[in-house]
Amino acid sequence: MIYVYFISEVKNCEHCLKAFKKGKVEERNFHSSVALYTVGDGAKLVVDFEPYRAGMDEASKDEGELTTAKRLIKRVVAEHKNLIDVVVYDAIACNSEWILRIEDIE
Repeated sequence: MIYVYFISEVKNCEHCLKAFKKGKVEERNFHSSVALYTVGDGAKLVVDFEPYRAGMDEASKDEGELTTAKRLIKRVVAEHKNLIDVVVYDAIACNSEWILRIEDIE
């Protein structure tokens, strides 16, 4: 799940992600995270979240969901190894790179 928890057309910081309105020059600054949480019957528990990093890829663009999710799952498995039995991920974003990463985590 992706969460946006700050957005402004005026305020910004060095960690802000950037988005542009379609057809306009105006820039939006925001902070966003990928969250890992429990699913199934009963209450949902957010286990952890990882913020996107601004300007972290080779083209100085904001990093994507897959990169952020890989960093999150690696950290969560290291900290809570016995908590996770199954990982459910968005079918559109789930590709061979993601599957190989999950298989390599110990």
